[in-house]
Amino acid sequence: MVDFHDVRLVALLTADSSDALSFMHDELGGLGGSGETPSVLRETLRAYLGCNCRPQDTARTLFVAKNTVIYRVKRAEELLGHDIRARQLELGVALRLAAVIGPDAGSASPAR
Repeated sequence: MVDFHDVRLVALLTADSSDALSFMHDELGGLGGSGETPSVLRETLRAYLGCNCRPQDTARTLFVAKNTVIYRVKRAEELLGHDIRARQLELGVALRLAAVIGPDAGSASPAR
């Protein structure tokens, strides 16, 4: 059972599904897709942002080494093309959308 409180942000954001998909694809860039690597990087970034960008806390949350978190965040930044703190809110929202509707939703970035 899903509590509406847990998904209301996504419900609001997906009121216009075309814009939501475009936003998600634009923000995730190379972190989109359903492969294992993008999936692990997205999971790590969701946890990292949830832990206020603290690698040690993220490592404890994910049951991995701190250096693994640091490596994954650096790799994610390479794929994004920018420091995650530069667009932290937007990235967090895009990660939430990907977790709920799937990173491959819409199969390709919609044209603008």
